Amino acid sequence: MGWEIVASDPAAGRIEATDTTFWFGFKDDVVVRVAAAPDGSRVDVRSLSRVGLSDVGTNAARIRKYLDGARKTASYFVTPSYRRHATQRHEEVVSVLCDLCVESVI
Repeated sequence: MGWEIVASDPAAGRIEATDTTFWFGFKDDVVVRVAAAPDGSRVDVRSLSRVGLSDVGTNAARIRKYLDGARKTASYFVTPSYRRHATQRHEEVVSVLCDLCVESVI
C-alpha cells in the first residue's frame, strides 16, 4: 500500500498511518482497528482526507484495496488450527495487517 505508519499497537489492535495521494501529494489519515472475535478477527478501516470537501472516491478506493489485500492474506488465518488459538494470535494478525499497510503494490 505504501503507507507511512504513524503508530502501531498490536496489543490494542490499532494501526495509524498516513497515505499520500499520487497527483497532488495530499496527506490522508488511515486507521485500522482489529478486534478479536469468536471466529477470528474483525477488521475496521477508516480513511479520511485532511483537506478538501471531496476526495473523488479516493478514500473508499483505498479501503477497498486494503481490505482486498487483507482478504488474500487472511487465508493463512482461517485454518481450523488457527481458529483454536485465535485469541493468542490476535497480535500476529495485527502485525501482518500492519505489514500490508507498508508493502508497495505494483
